[in-house]
Parts: sequence; C-alpha cells; structure tokens
Amino acid sequence: MRCPRRGRPGLPGTRFALKRWRQERHSLVKIELINTGSELLLGRVLNTHQQWICRQLADAGYEVARQTCVSDDGPSIQAAAREALGRADWVIATGGLGPTSDDLTRELLAQLLGRKLVFHPKSWSALSVTLSRADGRRRPAAASKQWRPRGL
Repeated sequence: MRCPRRGRPGLPGTRFALKRWRQERHSLVKIELINTGSELLLGRVLNTHQQWICRQLADAGYEVARQTCVSDDGPSIQAAAREALGRADWVIATGGLGPTSDDLTRELLAQLLGRKLVFHPKSWSALSVTLSRADGRRRPAAASKQWRPRGL
C-alpha cells in the first residue's frame, strides 16, 4: 500500500493505514434513513434532513445504504421501520418528531420496538439553553422532543 501524498509505502500503524482501516470498518455498517412527512412526498418541502444527515455520515466515513420517504400515517411509518430494521444495523428516522399533536413517529417507533417513551433530561437541558439563547425564552412545547424510546 502506498501513501498517495508522498508516494512511499504506508506501513500498518501509520496515519494513512489507520484512516483506510476506519473507512473499511465504517463501510461494513448498513445504515438506512427514514424520512416521514407527507409534505416531502407532495414536493412542497425540500428534504434537507436527508442531504444533511447523509453528508455528515459520509464525512465521518459512513455510507447510507438506503433512504426511504413515507407519508405521516401510522401504518406507513411502522412498515418502513420494520423493513429497515430487518436490513440495517442503524436506522435513523427524521420528521414527525416535533411538538405538534399529529407527530406520531416517536410513539409508533416505540410501540414497534416494544419500548416505553422516557424523558431525556440532558437533551432537554441542552435544548433549553439553545432556545433561550435564540430568543430569551423557553418553549414548553419543545419538551415533547425529549421523549424517546427507552434505551435509545
């Protein structure tokens, strides 16, 4: 194996060999992304979540194997999650996680996994600081974003 910058052999333990090993290890992880939102399927909103997440994962040496977009209805979300969990090592879900009453993704995924939703105080604390810096006030509705399936 040759180091592309210097043209000399790269020995195991060198920075180049370590970087290549990390990339190979990361490529073994199967990642799927599920985006929920009828607005995405209607073409009214650009799916910036998918672009940003895939870019962040790629920059870290990971590759997303599949990306699925489904409507906001319960059966579609659960079917997509069930299929993805059967194929992938990691499943990332976006959308339907906000503070409005019609956002069901969190509850549906917890039900599918057979786990209860638990409040995550560290995340709430961090989000509260960020929100209060933005406009000087806390938003109680944003607390609903801090509920997640136990163990995740």
